[in-house]
Amino acid sequence: MNKISTFAIFSVVLALILYSIADLYPQEADQDGGEYDVSGNPDQEGTAIIPPEANEGTEIGEEAPNIRLKTLEGKKTDLNAYKGKPIILNIWATWCPPCKEEMPEMQKFEETFGDEVTILAVNATQTEDDPANAGAYIEQEGFTFETVLDYNDELSDAYQTFSIPTTYFIHSDGTIQSRKFGPMTYQYMTEKMKNLD
Repeated sequence: MNKISTFAIFSVVLALILYSIADLYPQEADQDGGEYDVSGNPDQEGTAIIPPEANEGTEIGEEAPNIRLKTLEGKKTDLNAYKGKPIILNIWATWCPPCKEEMPEMQKFEETFGDEVTILAVNATQTEDDPANAGAYIEQEGFTFETVLDYNDELSDAYQTFSIPTTYFIHSDGTIQSRKFGPMTYQYMTEKMKNLD
């Protein structure tokens, strides 16, 4: 076998090996889609898992659906009650490790920017073993951001939320600027806030 034939065979084999490796290790997902690494690393920028046939959820640029919810104190409220200030609308549950991972980051953001931006933590109460879990967890951890309860999945349905945590960044005029599947960091929220005025 001559050198040219050997080189051609080697090139084909090498190409197949590289293709197989690329197929085994897909490119890293960006911050707004893909899979979430459940390693427990709070600095991890991964995201939640979305079924391939699922809709994207409420579209960017649309007005955020105004759903009536209850506060932890049992008072009725809705999204319009917070209009006029940018809103970070976060959908979470107490059984969700990535949700618990991001909440200290949300609290840090609340303490720094709470006068400028409303954090609205919407508990997916329908998914909880006990509706009281949300309030107990918020009190236990000492979180001070606004928390409301989605007893009948009305908000989750309106926003087509298929995974949690999911966060919507809402402009002060009520339009959705962006969304994030998976946990957030303080730095990520700070960057997003720049586009919410």
